[in-house]
Amino acid sequence: MDFLELESERLLFRKYKMEDYPVFYDMLSNLENIKYRSGEPKSEEDVREYIKWGIQCAEQKPCINFRYAIVLKETGETIGSCELAFTDKDPAELAWELHRNYWRQGYGTEIGHTLLRLGFDLLGLRRIIADCNSLNKGSYGIMEKIGMRREAHYVKYYRGNSALNHEWCDKYLYAILQEEYFAMKKEKITLCGDNCMKCPRYNAQTDEELKAVAELWYKVGWRECVVSNEEIACTGCSSHKQCTYQLVKCTQEHGVDKCNQCGEFPCEKIKAMLKRSAEYQEKCKDVCSEQEYIMLEKAFFDKENNLKK
Repeated sequence: MDFLELESERLLFRKYKMEDYPVFYDMLSNLENIKYRSGEPKSEEDVREYIKWGIQCAEQKPCINFRYAIVLKETGETIGSCELAFTDKDPAELAWELHRNYWRQGYGTEIGHTLLRLGFDLLGLRRIIADCNSLNKGSYGIMEKIGMRREAHYVKYYRGNSALNHEWCDKYLYAILQEEYFAMKKEKITLCGDNCMKCPRYNAQTDEELKAVAELWYKVGWRECVVSNEEIACTGCSSHKQCTYQLVKCTQEHGVDKCNQCGEFPCEKIKAMLKRSAEYQEKCKDVCSEQEYIMLEKAFFDKENNLKK
């Protein structure tokens, strides 16, 4: 397939242009922006050659590296780049790089969703991978939020650049299969029965939205204080995280994907969880506005029905 230009809610994905040079140079020559890479900041000539290469990628027929400049619809500003590239080992690998002025505004998640749509909906790929430095919580948080699984942890895999004192760095590998992607598009229910697609925390994109979620979580008693945006940001459920109800570990021990596949369902853990959820539901009725309660009810208080699906 030839190169395809794309768009999402707030972004346009187009071919590279030499006019992108000022933004790309400011992004790729800045050590903060490339902190978790192996290479050092690029020179002016390096960036010009990089843009030329990106332009050539779009001209290949068929295209094997869908590399995009990312542009804000509202202002026309270029804010970064991304790619979906075919590899020898897997069907394709996705990656992105955003100018530091546009971090923590939900653009990374929007880019990730768009690249998955390109790979699975438009190109019909079987599997897509991505990787990042194990210290780069922002990157792997996005990978988990768009539905990718952590498949591997490579220890002392590569030497970092001068930002990390050239120390040996660990790397995480994430992946998602086509069938997982299409199942996720229909509905995303957690092991404890929460509906992620209705959850304000899962859907928060901007700093303002994250702050509002932190305030709401404190209001209903899910946090002891209004925590930082970084702490409240959702990075999804996965095996390496502590599950409040220990259901991730439990399903792994019983060799099932969902609780309702277990012969002990509903077990004591599930019953205790439903009881605690009912208590929180009553508190939410008391302290939340009508709009807040409706939102939380759809996300968290239909657990019993969701667990049966």
